[in-house]
Amino acid sequence: MLCLALYVPGQFGMPAIDRDEARFAQASREMLKAPNWEAWVIPRIQGRPRLNKPPLIYWTQAASASVFTGRLFGTPGDIAAERDAIWMYRLPSLLAAIAAVLFTWRLGCSMFDSRAAFLGAMLLASSPIMIWESRQARSDMLLVACTTGAMWMLWEGFKCARAKKPMPTHQWIGLWLFLGMGAMTKGPITAVIVLLTTLGVSFLTRSWRWTGTLRPFVGAIIVEACVIPWILTVVDLITWDNYWTIVKDEIFKRMQEAAENHGGTPGYHAILIVVLLGAGSMLVWPAIWRAARVGVSFRPTGNWFVRAWSVRLSRAPEAFLLCWIVLPWIIFELSRTKLPHYTMPMYPAIALLAGRIVLAADSGRHTFRFPRLIRVLTGAWAGIMALAVFLLGMFATFAALQAWGQIPSMLVGAVFTMATGVLAWKTFSFHARGQWLYLQRTGIAMSVAFSLAIGFAGSILPEIRVSRNLADRLEAIDPSHARPIIAVEYEESAPGARDHGGFVEDSLIYETRGRVERLNGKNLETWIESFPTGLICIEDRALRRYAGVKQLPKRSIFDRTPSTEPAFPSSDMVGRLRLLDRVEGFNYSKGKLVKVYIAEVIVPQVNP
Repeated sequence: MLCLALYVPGQFGMPAIDRDEARFAQASREMLKAPNWEAWVIPRIQGRPRLNKPPLIYWTQAASASVFTGRLFGTPGDIAAERDAIWMYRLPSLLAAIAAVLFTWRLGCSMFDSRAAFLGAMLLASSPIMIWESRQARSDMLLVACTTGAMWMLWEGFKCARAKKPMPTHQWIGLWLFLGMGAMTKGPITAVIVLLTTLGVSFLTRSWRWTGTLRPFVGAIIVEACVIPWILTVVDLITWDNYWTIVKDEIFKRMQEAAENHGGTPGYHAILIVVLLGAGSMLVWPAIWRAARVGVSFRPTGNWFVRAWSVRLSRAPEAFLLCWIVLPWIIFELSRTKLPHYTMPMYPAIALLAGRIVLAADSGRHTFRFPRLIRVLTGAWAGIMALAVFLLGMFATFAALQAWGQIPSMLVGAVFTMATGVLAWKTFSFHARGQWLYLQRTGIAMSVAFSLAIGFAGSILPEIRVSRNLADRLEAIDPSHARPIIAVEYEESAPGARDHGGFVEDSLIYETRGRVERLNGKNLETWIESFPTGLICIEDRALRRYAGVKQLPKRSIFDRTPSTEPAFPSSDMVGRLRLLDRVEGFNYSKGKLVKVYIAEVIVPQVNP
């Protein structure tokens, strides 16, 4: 029930989010409507191969849409694709999020008592990154589910080996199936995490013999059976050289340089965890420190090498979770490409440790080394959580004001203000009395409020629906779909060149069901000559560039003062274009207010 309360709001109402979700959903849609099997082997967007991720997420999304559109029951692909909706492609992420939480709970029950397992699973479920990713039709949530399942099975194998019992067949088969599914979701990430954890545990125990319970040779065959047939089929279709180039760019090149300007210094993920884990971040660093103290032991004398070599396993659950967290985390911190969701596969382990220390502190079994500092930091955490919920409530109120008017927005604002006030009062009350468990539960309640605010605002705020509004206007102008459509952007070849405008986001391609094609503005005249009946989506700055008009100076999105610049366009005729309609909104991908025109070509009159 908690997972549904956290993950369902916004699933149906939020438009496709740029840029990754729109790309995944469009590729899955093209699988759905494809008449042959080749489209299910190589995902495509507007005929272009999309092989930077393996196809399992596309298969699950297309399968979900097949069920709900009737494609599975014989409906033709073209008709089925017209019936789809973004929530159908989000459903696999929602189910994967619930599966990851359940796997975390079962793993915690095997490691600790049921209370710690339940609290750890709740902390994972209520983390902002899980709440957000469960609403995204992307591969990350499925990766977390596969990795968590594999780590659960790995722990069961280690536990059986320590008890000198054979590992049940369904568990070791499950381990290798999860590894195969992880590889088919996002490449080697699941396998790397499992391998590094295995190396860490083997080092702490000074033994490799326990890995025999995992049936590694049979397991390798299972993983190969999951992966190799698809790779061979892809290689047959696009050649090995092309596929290997894609693999190198996606794995090795991303580690060596920041892809698409997604970079950051070492420590990036460690800082973000405080935000992305949400309620679970209250005692996250003391939890990891405590796990290191009780999970491993070492000789306190000698140089650093002697101390490092003397490290031994002390308590298996904490040591296992530490190996799961620390070793992969170092790799992600050293990688040059960084995005907030990259470390999500380690969050289940962190949530379990966080739940463990909360229960220990609440019962008096754990005493903090610096109690005053902990009280100050947790007090700051409580204040920040309350402030975040309040601000999101105000954001939801603003969305209601824009969509519905004053009176409904006042009601929304009153509800969120009262909820924030009650939660803040309970938070500081529990904090003052040192009731850590109740304080943590209040943080989870704040996460529910956070989820409701995000889902509510994202579903009704008109400013973020630029692509959907454009698609509706284009449908009204050309309901027969007989006219070609382009979205114009002026691309500069020089590094660091100024953005000269254009709205060509992937959500526009998704919302128009692939009808819109991107075009460099330099080729606009040529396209007009070739397609005189076409429709053109052109953003204000690109239209100014086309007309040779001076660009407006940059303004803050909060600056609502009237502009002193001359009005443009002064009429519905600009060059060879006739402006038919206009959509305004906020392009969150670039952080800019946009004004996008729909235009058609002016056909010159021929005198008889």
